[in-house]
Amino acid sequence: MKNEITVKDLKIFVEVFRSRSVTVASKTLDIPQPSVSRTIADIEEHYNVRLFERIQKKIIPTPEGEKFYQYALHLTEYYNRMEKSLISSERYENIRIGASIKLGNELMPKLIKEFSKMHTEVRCYVKITNQVTLEKKLISNELDLAFCENILDPDQFISSKFGEDKLVVVLPKGHELLKKQSITLEDILDYPLLVREEGSGSRELLKNVLRAHGLTAKPSWESISTDAILKAVYRNIGISVLPASLVSKHIQKGELFTVPIEGNPFIHNLYIVSHKEKYLSGNMKDLIGLAREIYENEKSKEGFI
Repeated sequence: MKNEITVKDLKIFVEVFRSRSVTVASKTLDIPQPSVSRTIADIEEHYNVRLFERIQKKIIPTPEGEKFYQYALHLTEYYNRMEKSLISSERYENIRIGASIKLGNELMPKLIKEFSKMHTEVRCYVKITNQVTLEKKLISNELDLAFCENILDPDQFISSKFGEDKLVVVLPKGHELLKKQSITLEDILDYPLLVREEGSGSRELLKNVLRAHGLTAKPSWESISTDAILKAVYRNIGISVLPASLVSKHIQKGELFTVPIEGNPFIHNLYIVSHKEKYLSGNMKDLIGLAREIYENEKSKEGFI
């Protein structure tokens, strides 16, 4: 026996009562027909009453069903009224958004600017940090959404792909690897490697790809600053592996250089992540939709692959 009857159950009953048909109610509510039938049976079992008579494939409300309908109708109407009242307050909500360094640099400025034009009453707080910190803040409900480069624990989070990027090897002018048409992962490990800090998206991807090929790296430098790494590569202190979108301008200007890696192993997805228990308001859904739209519009331009 079902322990309690939910508002969803009441809404299903009301639709069946109104339409006098499980099939029609199923289509109207976009719920599988067996689920609708099960819900009606659960309510009847819970209250130990018969709500409908099934006569020649027709369902006819019993006196108990008529009575139950009056209560269910008022309860669902009160619930709908409450929802509308509370949802209207979304106009003035605060949205707490997390982003990796890469997406914080590329996506956040345009996303927040465009979103703020559309939703002038909504305030956006942005935290740009590494993936480990983003994950902790989603769990502690300090962030509503996060934009990152790796999928998070599917038991706790919903990770929705919205784009792709890739890591490229970054070389200084005149580096001997530039003499090759393409290089291997082993080639990268023959030189001082300058990488982002533990927990960053690019560092995790680098580790995972190397591990999949039976390799490990011993970095010469670690930094939370991509700019610091790029300046070090420019001065020929070492080489790096970083998101293509973060280094494309430097490569186009001839300040830094790259060479293809055999098998293109560093292509990866970009994700919008929320906690499984998180309620996404209408404004949050609008923000997600806008992020997808901006990515699609910008991916062929400089800054996205």
